[in-house]
Formats: sequence, structure tokens, C-alpha cells
Amino acid sequence: MTKDGKGSFPKSASGRPKMDWDDIRVFNAVYEAHSISGAARILGVTPSMVSKRLDLLEARLQSKLFERGAKGVTLTHAGQEVLEYAQTMARAAESIERVAGAQDKRRQGSVLVAAPDGLATFWLTQKLEGFHEQNPSIQVKIDCGMWPHNAFPETPDILLAFKDEHRPDMVIAPLATYHYMLWASQGYLRKHGAPKTLPELSHHRFIHLRAFTHQRASWDDRAQSIAAVAEIGVESNSSAVHIYAASAGAGIAAAPTWIKPYAPPLELAWQEPLAKVRLSMVYRRDAMKSARVRAVGDWLRAIFEPRDYPWFREEFIHPDQFDRRLTPGKA
Repeated sequence: MTKDGKGSFPKSASGRPKMDWDDIRVFNAVYEAHSISGAARILGVTPSMVSKRLDLLEARLQSKLFERGAKGVTLTHAGQEVLEYAQTMARAAESIERVAGAQDKRRQGSVLVAAPDGLATFWLTQKLEGFHEQNPSIQVKIDCGMWPHNAFPETPDILLAFKDEHRPDMVIAPLATYHYMLWASQGYLRKHGAPKTLPELSHHRFIHLRAFTHQRASWDDRAQSIAAVAEIGVESNSSAVHIYAASAGAGIAAAPTWIKPYAPPLELAWQEPLAKVRLSMVYRRDAMKSARVRAVGDWLRAIFEPRDYPWFREEFIHPDQFDRRLTPGKA
């Protein structure tokens, strides 16, 4: 969605704004999902981004395409007329992608990876040097979804997410398992002590990550009990803020065990695991036809290999048992 130098949308020969294919993709996704939030999941972006793109498309066409309600969206008469052409464009685009993908044998260009910000900050960045030594002509773009208005305009090639739903046009490949425990800074534990029983936890401050509200089914009974007695001192939608606040002594935080060798120094505040959450790599079925996307996919599989990185295994391994020789470095 680019604008010309005068601040208006580029015009076609007829004087009307040129059509943006990304907006048509948004239109199709909203139609398929029957909701803004469902379209956001399909596209791997935020609902606010989908809503904004749809607003811009309707403004360009000067027509309302969907009626939006509490139960989802329905096509208007204008939307029904647009639908046939939009689906034709989608089929043509898929054909182009298949042809281009089959011909794309070069390991060069850019690949967009969407990932949670904590994972991107504390894990992916540690492994990029090794990737670029093997693939100097591939640019890795990492979208953490924190600022929708500054988001990358293209759809991610690969999405790292905690997803269970399945779609026929997408591959959802299990990548790793997160094992969550309670952590705090050494200073916090010296001052307040480590809780030994559930009642003692009620006397501590907790740092809450809003993403946990979407993972409640993965938390065991003890975790639910802790959540019930916890006094929230800090709340954020950023995993990086979550970890750094804990390392600065702001309270106790639930975090995956893999942070121990890679994130800022933290100590266990509770010795038992509280949750197990699966991370998946999500991509279009034909995406791996592209050599550059395949290279990034292979790299991601390598840096989440459970035989090399025990914290990503299905079975729980206590952080005290991690091989101390495993230090941040190349993959």
C-alpha cells in the first residue's frame, strides 16, 4: 500500500486508484474466515491490521464490502460483485507463485519470519551469525508483530507460533516444546526469599505476560492455583519486557526453561514445571519450493533440534541438568 509523492494513492490510466493485491488477499481472507480475527489468523497478522487494510480497500473502491457485526461479517451486494474477481485474482496469484517457486532455485533474496518477540530477541538473534555464514545472500526479516502500523507489508513466509488449528493450504510442523517454570532475579530472591508453598506465593509480586491468557489449557493445576493467588505487579504484551523486568527484580515471572543459558541472569523461584506448550513452524504448502525459504526453514529446524538443545525436548529436563558446555553461539 504505497502512496505517491503527493500523498495520494497511485492512479491507473483511468484515474482510479491502482488495485493493491495485498488488499485483495485481505478481502479473500475475511470472506473465507467470516470474521476479522479469523482473517488475521489466516494471514498471520493482527486483527487491527486486517481491519485497517479492509477500510483502505473500501475507501479506494468507494463501496462497503462487508457488514460487520458481533457474530462476524457478511458480504454486501458490492462485496458479492467483487468476490468473483477477487477469487480469480487469488487463483492467478497462486499460479504465479507456483511457477515462480518452481523456478526459484537461488539462495538469495529476503525471507520474512514472524515470531514472538521473546523468542526472536533471546534465541533467533543468537543463531543468525551461523545462518549468514552459510547463506550470505539471504536477508532474514523478523516481524514480532509489536507495532502494526510499522509492520512489514508482505505476508510472512514462515510463522513461528503456538498454533493447533489446521488448514488444508498450510503446513503446521511441530518445532519445539516450551517447559515453563517460575523465575526471579538473584536480588529479588535474596530480599524476599523463594516461595516454598502455594500460600507463600501470595506474598510475592508476579510479572504477567498477556499471551498466557491464550495458553491456559496448557497450564497444570498448580499453575492455575498460582494464578489465583498471584499479585500482579507488572503486566505486558512483550516477552522481552517480561524477562527483563524479572531480571531487574520487579517480581517473579513464568518463563520457558531455555532462557537459562541465553536470557539475562535469572534464578529458579519454584522447582517444578508448570506448563508445556508446543511451538510450531507454519508455512504455505508450496513455500519450500523457494530455495531461500527452504534454507531458512532448514536453519530453524536445526536451531530447535531437541538432541542438540535439551530444553526443547518433549520430556521435561530440569535446567540444572542442561549441559553447561552449551553456550550462545553459532548453529
